[in-house]
Amino acid sequence: MKQFVIELTDSAQVEYKLKIAQKAATHKDVSAVLVHVFMGLQVHVIQQDVLSLIRKTFPTAFICGLASGGEIKKGRMISPSVLIRVSIFTCTSIGMHAFQIQPGEESKKGRQIASLIDAAPSCQGAELLIDSWNLSVPDLLPAINTCSQKVKLFGYAPYRIKNLKSKFVFTADPGETCNVIVITYSGKDFHLATDYVTGWKPLGTPMRATRASGKMLYELDHKPAFDIYSRYLKIPNDKHFFDNIQEFPLLVYTHDTYILRVPLACKENGALEMTSAVEEGQNLYLSYGDPDFMLSDVFECRRGLQRFHPQTISICSCTVRQAFWGDCVDNELLPFQELAPASGLFTGGEYLRVNGELFHFNATMVIAAFREKEPSSLTETRNFKIKRTRDLRKIVMISRLVTFINVAMQELEAANAELQRLATTDELTRLYNRRAMRSRIIQQLDRDQKFSLILFDIDHFKRVNDTFGHEVGDLVLKEMAGILLQEESSYQNPDLSSGRWGGEEFLVLLPNEGKESAAKFAESLRKHVERFHFTTAGHITISAGVAEMNQSHDRKWFYKAVDDALYAAKAAGRNCVRLSTPDE
Repeated sequence: MKQFVIELTDSAQVEYKLKIAQKAATHKDVSAVLVHVFMGLQVHVIQQDVLSLIRKTFPTAFICGLASGGEIKKGRMISPSVLIRVSIFTCTSIGMHAFQIQPGEESKKGRQIASLIDAAPSCQGAELLIDSWNLSVPDLLPAINTCSQKVKLFGYAPYRIKNLKSKFVFTADPGETCNVIVITYSGKDFHLATDYVTGWKPLGTPMRATRASGKMLYELDHKPAFDIYSRYLKIPNDKHFFDNIQEFPLLVYTHDTYILRVPLACKENGALEMTSAVEEGQNLYLSYGDPDFMLSDVFECRRGLQRFHPQTISICSCTVRQAFWGDCVDNELLPFQELAPASGLFTGGEYLRVNGELFHFNATMVIAAFREKEPSSLTETRNFKIKRTRDLRKIVMISRLVTFINVAMQELEAANAELQRLATTDELTRLYNRRAMRSRIIQQLDRDQKFSLILFDIDHFKRVNDTFGHEVGDLVLKEMAGILLQEESSYQNPDLSSGRWGGEEFLVLLPNEGKESAAKFAESLRKHVERFHFTTAGHITISAGVAEMNQSHDRKWFYKAVDDALYAAKAAGRNCVRLSTPDE
């Protein structure tokens, strides 16, 4: 496998370099020629001229391209240009198919693409050039993903160039209009490895997408989605919004994979127009770029590819990463050039099959490594020296400050959680305390649903304290709590809760249950206590009262009813359960 990467400077030089590649392509062992064309700022002026020249030079080659936000050659970002990549294969079959998919056809056409991929003999991989701006990608990708899981899928979305009148995705045929191109790589001696790099870290606590549809994110935690940028980052909703938020994409965890979503614009009502779809109900984090974390991802990816021994590497990196790194962007590109010639582009979105799912990524770098036949030699790498400009040092300093803030927030959240636990937990028994139980009862009353209470206490508990001392009395209370929790765990009501009401009194709340079923629970608890041998104290019994909340009564009646039922059990000789009597 050979590859020629040509940067457009002047037409004469391009023709000369194309002829060199043409000479290699005419060798008798060549099985296929594939030409990629990545065009940026000049696309609206010279697109068809360049394509016509390539078609003239390689009349039988597969030629495709798309609009780019920047080009990569020899592991470096080059000045805005047109990049021509000629790949010459010796034992690989290439197939290329262009589609013009209309809105509403995404699922149907996606299944056709999947069938096309599966029909390619010994297909190892498929490259997808998809104009995500004009298609429903959430419908298209799952349909394509129905193809064989043995096939590696990767690809890219074109960069969105303002006022562009030419095509985002194109072939060399001037009369052909398409928004999806699929390239298949087939052959038993063809090998493909794919991976991706993110490196963004979550910032703060998760927020739920409470209102979203397609690429529109309306609300996070029932508030306008824009609030996350205005409140925490003081970013205004103006013409510079997209430029200001690129370093702070939204992070989503789905299908065991972290993916990033970047807002493209903000509407007047605070809704965010995203570059990719967000699902309602997903949890999202605001995220930030950490250069050291990004580079650790890069080198981990490189170590994996080093074992693959690639002959060429294709890099597809989001323009968001380009904006983040600035003139230091080569830091995450050059490590791959050390393995094999690395070229590619900066895009408006990236596609990759990960863990069986075909994802539409943002702010991500997708790597595709190619090889024909088995490797002839090991790939050696050297220690990579990171370029650190003043701007990058500022980014590193800021990322460390953000790490400090995140850790401080986590510690504060842990402290608040502990305070909440202490405020609602009885220190001795570890059950809910009176305050927590009253709060749960009030919540249940507000729901306007049937529920019951059991109030029980330990018979002759004062005698235990007087005979054995308060330490033994405390031990009895702990063991009683243990019995209560055992009964709870075996009872078929996951919403049941219990707590220490005060002294030797305990309270059990049973949502959605009448007093008859609550009485059965109380009787089971009473028998359990009667059978149990308490440490030092020995045999102990309890008395219990049961009341069911009747919506015709007020709350004060409810507490009095269960209290009266408990005293009725005491008056009946203790060690029994009594139900509240109907109100006359």
